[in-house]
Amino acid sequence: MSARPPRSPGRSAPFHQGLVIVFAVAIGMSLVGAAASLFRGPRYIHTEPGGTPRPQPSAMPAERRT
Repeated sequence: MSARPPRSPGRSAPFHQGLVIVFAVAIGMSLVGAAASLFRGPRYIHTEPGGTPRPQPSAMPAERRT
């Protein structure tokens, strides 16, 4: 009779199957998000009623950022 150590929860079949499902769904959702981003079109920049685009936060001085 050989003494075996107890199996860890990470090595059980149901746990492994759950991980496979979760990661497969995450990959699928990432691909859907990437496709939606690609088909969204160019970046939208909001313009003020006067017709000038709003400055981006990175273009503003640090003391004016909120």
